[in-house]
Amino acid sequence: MKYKQKFSTVLKDVLAERIKKERELRNFTQEKLTSGICSQSQLSRLEQGIDIPNTISLIGICDKLDISLKYLIDENQTDWDRVLADFENKAEEYIAFKNLKELENLIARHDFFRDSEDLDIVHKQYYRYTLGAYYVLRYEILTPEEKAGSQGAFYLAQAEIILVDAIDFCNYKTAFVISLKLKIFNYLGVIYYWSNMSQQALKFYKTIEKDLHLLDTLKYARILATYYYYMAWCYKSTNANKHLTYLEDGIKLCLRTRCVHTLDALYYSKFCTYLNKDGKPSSEKYSEAISTLDKAMAIAELFDNQNFLSFLKEVKNQL
Repeated sequence: MKYKQKFSTVLKDVLAERIKKERELRNFTQEKLTSGICSQSQLSRLEQGIDIPNTISLIGICDKLDISLKYLIDENQTDWDRVLADFENKAEEYIAFKNLKELENLIARHDFFRDSEDLDIVHKQYYRYTLGAYYVLRYEILTPEEKAGSQGAFYLAQAEIILVDAIDFCNYKTAFVISLKLKIFNYLGVIYYWSNMSQQALKFYKTIEKDLHLLDTLKYARILATYYYYMAWCYKSTNANKHLTYLEDGIKLCLRTRCVHTLDALYYSKFCTYLNKDGKPSSEKYSEAISTLDKAMAIAELFDNQNFLSFLKEVKNQL
């Protein structure tokens, strides 16, 4: 109820105009935007300034448009909201393509995000996630000698401290918050994978598992595929059935959504489930094992993952 008075004063001047503007910028029809949230007629009345939406519907609309509620109800938020969106879009691009130079510059330019009173907790934590991801990527490009030395230890320690700190969110659950938490957990999964601390990774994943249904599978396929990979790893030594189930679920997700992120690693991990203690598949499982390994190699080759492809070829040569 605390937003009710604000809604009534800005509805015609700000709220109706901005929802329509943001919807059209994304080429959303009214039907597409309201699907699963409210009726199309409600949105039509909202955009005409006739009706005041209920809070649940408005939050759902904001989530689908990837905008903040504050932006909609505060006419002074236009520029600030664009700054946040620009930062997030660039951060995702630089992280995905491992563009460390641009990522470092982006983080430095937005250092004021840490303590800004104008920034809500979720966006502050998004900044911390970006910073933590940067340290993980810095570690990843080190030589084996550097990783084993003080420099590698520093990057991993910094990444873990920052990412664990970034988990402290508001308690409300939206797709943006859940997806951001999952991104953070996936990078912590990387750190704990390198440190052989599967149970530490599992502890974090368990806190979010029941909320993953809030994420649109297609939109969040990349981070969900990574989640399945690390959950499978968490159970590798303790529960063979769960280990295989998460691998299968990850592979199915990638194939269904045409997302190849981690698909080669998922296929290789599934191949390993066919191996005996001597590191070779049994005769009755040999053809399935080779087929799975070939799929991993094909994906790695298709997307020019040369280091992993060389490793897979060596594995096959030793069978």
